[in-house]
Amino acid sequence: MSTGFVVDTDVAVPVRDGVVLRADVWRPAGGGVRPALVHRTPYDKSLAAGERGFYQVDRLVAAGYAVVVQDTRGRYASAGEWAGLTPSMWAIEADDTYDTVEWAARQPWCDGGVAMFGASYPGALCWLGAMARPPHLRAIVPMLTGDRATAYLDTGGAFWLHTWVSWYLNALVGQYTRDGRAVPAELAAVAADCAEVVEHLPLDASTVFDRPGMPVTLEEILREDAAGTPPLFAIERVAVPAMLIGGWYDFYAARTVDQFRRLRTGTAPEVRDAHRLVLGPWTHDSAGPVQGELNLGVPAAGPGSVQPAMLAFLDRHLKGAGPEVPPIRYLVPGETRWRDASTWPPAEASRRTWYLRSGGGLTGSMPAEDEPPDRYRYDPADPVRTLGGRVSGNIIASGPAGPRDQRVLVERTDVLTYTARSLDEPLVLAGDATVFVHASTSAVDTDFVARLVDVHPDGRWMLITSALTRARHRKGVDRELPVEPGAVEEYEIHLGPVAHRLATGHRLGVLLCSSDFPWFDRNMNTGNAIGADTVPLVADQTIFHDPAHPSRLEIHTHTTH
Repeated sequence: MSTGFVVDTDVAVPVRDGVVLRADVWRPAGGGVRPALVHRTPYDKSLAAGERGFYQVDRLVAAGYAVVVQDTRGRYASAGEWAGLTPSMWAIEADDTYDTVEWAARQPWCDGGVAMFGASYPGALCWLGAMARPPHLRAIVPMLTGDRATAYLDTGGAFWLHTWVSWYLNALVGQYTRDGRAVPAELAAVAADCAEVVEHLPLDASTVFDRPGMPVTLEEILREDAAGTPPLFAIERVAVPAMLIGGWYDFYAARTVDQFRRLRTGTAPEVRDAHRLVLGPWTHDSAGPVQGELNLGVPAAGPGSVQPAMLAFLDRHLKGAGPEVPPIRYLVPGETRWRDASTWPPAEASRRTWYLRSGGGLTGSMPAEDEPPDRYRYDPADPVRTLGGRVSGNIIASGPAGPRDQRVLVERTDVLTYTARSLDEPLVLAGDATVFVHASTSAVDTDFVARLVDVHPDGRWMLITSALTRARHRKGVDRELPVEPGAVEEYEIHLGPVAHRLATGHRLGVLLCSSDFPWFDRNMNTGNAIGADTVPLVADQTIFHDPAHPSRLEIHTHTTH
């Protein structure tokens, strides 16, 4: 049976220093000259036919494109050395991306127009390619990716511990596969469940990373953030249209929206209005309709929602035809129709405030008089565990990413809960959300974590999103300011972009605690460097909500359809 396309495998792509990279080239079976789409990946090009469910390569070919899927330097079929997520490697990747784009443009099956697309690491390569400005690059479609300039938007000064430890261990497994070597059983086990590393005290004394082929040490990850910090994207150097694709449940959600804002204000006038943003209910690992513990329906399925917009965008900039795509398209979880906007937050959204009240209330009115503060004790030896949310779901042993029931956390004595009254009509959240917490701690450093939830009539506390602020970084991640024990400070916990529909009878809720482990490293309350402590200190936390210290949630809402 004819497939309608041909695939040339392991095609040689020589780059400037003589290293030969390998690519699979997908083309329509009928031949002809057409634009090319380049996808560069460290995750094995043979597995990239439908990455994360956002697109399907055969459908891109059917739409009239040649698609180049390439293993990056030192990964799988490509030659060269791989150095991990380090500044030197990002510089090499920029050059390799430039050379690959120009190589594709020179091929007899390409009409000279090239675009790039990809999610996560491949998405970062889209940015690096655009910054390098190869002459034949016409557009980029980066998905689910971030950069150094906006790291604080997602981490609050903490470290994505489980993600980057697991990422590097699994990357090393890939290196064994690339070299045709058997993966040691011990490495396979710790890569599948890296609890041995993240639970170890002190963190920086773990020897799991001390093995041949590992490009960084665990100390480098903890001290230099060599693993967790992507490159710095010089947005002002992007001279081609970009379509950004982000997910509400992706850990790069805030960075994606911030990148779009920077594109629309910081790039050249002739291109800034051409940038586009698509936001849907997806995690970092999946664009399917089922996210976490919720089935969000067919409209949330990536290939049927993202790919048409992506193709319309590419057709316009590579073929000079195709329907116009609105500046922003987004799907609110709980709704079935996509919405359009020209800005984020949407122009029709208004900012509302709910105040955290003594006794667990969440109201639209500020306390008129002093109310007793709430207290809890945070013990790093028994941290509140990650349960869904903006995590990389394939590496959190506690279950999938996305919306998860938080009831097991509500039962803990070190978690405070605040809930609004039951809704008389649906409420749509669509915009940016921040929790402002007026608090004191007995420690010189600690964390404050906020979880935004949808409390269902059946008793479920379904997570919408969560975020963390590290106390010593309360004035910015670029500086450390020890906390004076007992002093009341205002902490801003940036929940980032949020979209969610609460149905009639549901309640809006906020959970406060001091850990989200192992997604983030647990704060040992000592003020010492991450990974240095063996013995944790217990911190007594006090949350204030009175006229002088109005702890509150601020978020954008707008009308339902």
